[in-house]
Amino acid sequence: MRTVITVILILAFAVFAFGQSAAPDKFKPSVKFGFGSQLITAYQKTTDGEESVGTGSRLIVALASAKLTEHLTGNVVYAWNLNKMLDAFVTYTFNQHAAIRVGRFKGAGMKAGPLTSPFATDFFNHTVTAKKMAIATSGGDFRHIGIEFSGKYNIVGYRFYLHNKDGAENLSPTIYGDNPTGNNGLDFKNYDAMLYATPVKGLEFGGHYGAKEVDLNSYSAYLYYKYNAFRTKIDFGGFNTLEVAEKVDQQGFSILGAYKITPAIEALVRYETFDNNTDVDDTERNYITIGATYSFTPKKYNCSKLTLAYVKQGETGVEVDNDIFYLSYQILAK
Repeated sequence: MRTVITVILILAFAVFAFGQSAAPDKFKPSVKFGFGSQLITAYQKTTDGEESVGTGSRLIVALASAKLTEHLTGNVVYAWNLNKMLDAFVTYTFNQHAAIRVGRFKGAGMKAGPLTSPFATDFFNHTVTAKKMAIATSGGDFRHIGIEFSGKYNIVGYRFYLHNKDGAENLSPTIYGDNPTGNNGLDFKNYDAMLYATPVKGLEFGGHYGAKEVDLNSYSAYLYYKYNAFRTKIDFGGFNTLEVAEKVDQQGFSILGAYKITPAIEALVRYETFDNNTDVDDTERNYITIGATYSFTPKKYNCSKLTLAYVKQGETGVEVDNDIFYLSYQILAK
């Protein structure tokens, strides 16, 4: 990881120096700093009748973004509670049709996963399918080390993310959580490719396909629509893993409906199902989440908000009593 960060800094400095010498006098480099935090209190009653209540911080991050030239930007995100560098990358934007990004970051993939910030999730967490896919393909934090090409032509956009090995191999557990251990070389043999479209205002749909050098793959599709106070999200994703040298296919689906009661209050409901093995019967788990959010900053809804939710969990053919009730608070300043 240190090697990659060094390369990024050298590249940023070189392009910055060149850009400064060639840029018009009106351009001025700028740097912005930010802070984000998520806290949660949860209550759960398990199948054996035990009750548990817990309060803690899920994420405490420091952010920095720099506008180095008219075309070059740099970003760093550090998680204090995990003692971990989450993001470190530079982006060079040629025009709206083409951009290139290098470093450790969240690239093309499932819309409900890497392309949804933890501060922009509808409830406190990403969807179950997105989290399961992340654990299987990117070490749980949606990130890889690599290079991504992206752009948009009229209503159609693309992203192609070439990265090194399984992101999980870039992490090792410590007493502070999972930490990057290195770049595992620069032999980028894995990729995630994505296409999406925005044909009319408020509507976006698309999908992705990802392949790993060990002949495993992931895929997803989504449709998001927003009309006035109403919005809906439909996500589908699948992937396979190796268990005892055999491939196991896993798939999941979710649908969300949300309605803004006032500019500061939104009511939400989400249904999810996830199948741990599509070749075996009765391996599905279902989740129904009902809740509401209140924003202290309605014009920037996700910057400071409370989320109250109830999660009903169930398994096919099994009576489960381990529902969760939680209250979370987040603040994001950048």
